[in-house]
Amino acid sequence: MVVNQGGAYASYWKAHGILMGLAWGFFAPVAIVAAVCRRLIPGEGVWFQVHRAMNTLCCLFTIAGFSLAVVAYNGTGISHFSGTHQAVGLSIFVVVIIQVVGGALRPHLPTASSKDLPGTTQHNGSDEEEAKPSDEEETSKPQKTTVRLAWEVGHRLAGLSLLGLGLYNGYSGLKLYAMRTGNTSDYTNVWWGWLGTILGLALVYSMYDRFLSNKSK
Repeated sequence: MVVNQGGAYASYWKAHGILMGLAWGFFAPVAIVAAVCRRLIPGEGVWFQVHRAMNTLCCLFTIAGFSLAVVAYNGTGISHFSGTHQAVGLSIFVVVIIQVVGGALRPHLPTASSKDLPGTTQHNGSDEEEAKPSDEEETSKPQKTTVRLAWEVGHRLAGLSLLGLGLYNGYSGLKLYAMRTGNTSDYTNVWWGWLGTILGLALVYSMYDRFLSNKSK
């Protein structure tokens, strides 16, 4: 069944799909893989630069894609956020902005010099603190503050939740676009094949890395 909700705005839907597909089918997964597989990325701090750049691009593409959808809905007179795909998209739009802003305003790690000053924690605006190899953190870095630990947990949970919502909405968006245009293929097999491969490999590496870390203790 073909549901014509495009007309003059058909190009808007296509551009919306491309932008959101890149945001949640490429930028977001690469950002997470860069953090999980940081030991495999050569150069001190390169993983963090990749992680931050991919998250920023994901946010910008999400804003652009969301804006195109709103314009198209206004132009066609269709009710806003009336379906699951649209409601999830709105949630992603709001939370991803909060996530990126929260990452930029994160509580920084204490500096090494603060070890000698009991009860004090020094911070700076540099991203170098995020780039230290994780196996050095236990011995060379002072204790993380409660605020920092809470932020790390919240940041990771929000990131994984966003990724899950983004993967679902990418899938539902492909199905929706195929229904609207009458395409016989919705390419969801390509979507899940690519994402399952890259995220699956990252998960396997994460488990292997944790095993080696526990074995060395």
